[in-house]
Amino acid sequence: MKIQSSVNLIETKPKQSQWILLAVVLVICTILAIFGDKARELLRYESNLLTEYDYWRLLTSHFVHLGWSHFALNMLGFFVLWLIYGGVYSAKSWMAILCIATLGISLCFLQFDKDLNWYLGFSGVLHALFTVVLVYLLLQRVLLDKSVFYLEDAILLTFLILKLTYEQLVGAVPFTESGSGGPVVVNAHFYGAIIGCIWALFLFKFNNSEVSK
Repeated sequence: MKIQSSVNLIETKPKQSQWILLAVVLVICTILAIFGDKARELLRYESNLLTEYDYWRLLTSHFVHLGWSHFALNMLGFFVLWLIYGGVYSAKSWMAILCIATLGISLCFLQFDKDLNWYLGFSGVLHALFTVVLVYLLLQRVLLDKSVFYLEDAILLTFLILKLTYEQLVGAVPFTESGSGGPVVVNAHFYGAIIGCIWALFLFKFNNSEVSK
């Protein structure tokens, strides 16, 4: 497998529709951040959400944050992702990925983290978004196109794998808790990455089956 740094053959730069989706997410998260504790208490994931019938928390918990520093870190990461890879998928595909990631991570909490009392933040979804695009590009360029996997993508994917491994073996990466203003639920990142991998495989197979018809 060759690794090189150059202009991507697959279009990765976002167009108007993708920028609009980015703006919508940023506006929603900003408004919720302005409402502060009221929004956090109403929208965060809580372990008793099923018994209390607060089903909306499965989705909304990923768009509220601990504070402005937590909000800024996640939205900065989201903007960087969009700047580099926002054009890889259509706006509709990105919306589907967002919905699946938010719901999927919350359902994983219910199934595998029954002792988790509460959770909020966009970082788990962010890990899903980075994974779904990097794994898809790897599959598309190396397996199908027999082409190259670009240096920038390889560095980001390697960093992501190392980060997830560290978090599962050791715990939160140093300074992330102080930077976000609270405890880091590393399993959210892990679940997000798993969901991203599965969805990347699905999109790779679906997109290329459509092309072959």
